[in-house]
Amino acid sequence: LLRNVSSPQGRALHWLQHEDGMHLNSQSDAMHLGQRFALASLFFATGGQGWKSQLNFLSGKHECMWNLPVTQEEFRNHHGLKYKGEHFYKGAYCWNDNKTVTNLTLYFNNLTGTIPDEISLLSGLEFISLQMQQNHHFLSDSPHYLGGQLPLSLGTLSKLRHISLFDNHLTGSIPSIMGNLSQLSEIYLDSNDLTGSIPSTMGLLSQLVFFGVGNNFLTGNIPREINQLQQLVFISFTNNILTGTLPFAANSFPHLLVLGVRVNQLSGTLPDGISTYSSLKWFYMGANRFSGILSPKVGNLTNLLDIELADNLISGTLPTQIGLLHNLKMFSIQKNQLTGTVPSEFSNLKALSTILLQNNSISGDLTFICNDRQPDIDFILVSDCHGDDPEVQCGNCCSSCCDDELDICDWDETN
Repeated sequence: LLRNVSSPQGRALHWLQHEDGMHLNSQSDAMHLGQRFALASLFFATGGQGWKSQLNFLSGKHECMWNLPVTQEEFRNHHGLKYKGEHFYKGAYCWNDNKTVTNLTLYFNNLTGTIPDEISLLSGLEFISLQMQQNHHFLSDSPHYLGGQLPLSLGTLSKLRHISLFDNHLTGSIPSIMGNLSQLSEIYLDSNDLTGSIPSTMGLLSQLVFFGVGNNFLTGNIPREINQLQQLVFISFTNNILTGTLPFAANSFPHLLVLGVRVNQLSGTLPDGISTYSSLKWFYMGANRFSGILSPKVGNLTNLLDIELADNLISGTLPTQIGLLHNLKMFSIQKNQLTGTVPSEFSNLKALSTILLQNNSISGDLTFICNDRQPDIDFILVSDCHGDDPEVQCGNCCSSCCDDELDICDWDETN
């Protein structure tokens, strides 16, 4: 590659030898040469001439100054930015000693091409943030995204704490060598074109707090080794092609706030172990093939704000213990095989603003749910109350009435 003057590496070497204004010595400045070569290779490999901002890359300045200040608001809205004093920076930045590049933040900067293996020469790197514009992944006519596979060399960056590469078109599998990144606390690979399975070696990342790989094409089972990640706060495996049963064991995630596996092909019953995750607030399991009952132990999750279990094969009746979830705002369990009536304990859920019950075999009178509602909370209730002989009676309480046999819903615009 170095001999190919048109390759990113060849162009980077040519720039170092003939154009770099620092004129570094290969013996006394080996570290700086390595960093500048790595950053120059990244510049050429990702279409640096077309970046929205070139951020002083390939300038005669020290590579620790290949950055530009951004606003405090932009800093707060994006992961991976670091600041010094009152200033906030985007680009390559040396946070610790003004010599070693620790941060590489090039988000929303119109990158194209691939991530070169030479990124491994940035041995002090702690933060990588190369994500594209949010929702860009779904704009097929946009030319600005990273492609190719995740370089294996990422797994050699032992100081990495944050990887943010979401909303690109990265392909291939998640390298198992990523399990070597023992300092990693955040990994965001959502909204790419990744395939293969989630490596069991991810269970070695004992410091991991955020684990996002949603909106890809991942297959296979969720590895049981994930239960070793007891620092996790956020799990998103949403919108993949994952199969098998949920491996989540009791007491595995004492700090977990978000658990999302919706839109996969997962099956089996919901494990009782989930009921021990006492910090859980957002629980998204819809559009899978889960069966069995909704366990009464759901009442242990008193911090829950959202429960989303729609479009599964859940049967039995709704447990009365749901009435213990006083913080609950959204309860979505439509398109299942539930029977019986809605427990009167639902009237205890004063914070509840959305209840979606349609396309089940639930029966009875739901008007009690609307009694004593807080007037400042917009309320949505959808059930099978359509027709002359509906399964459910709700008077003026329902926002929409559905008929699961006719597969229709009518919205009441007065509610």
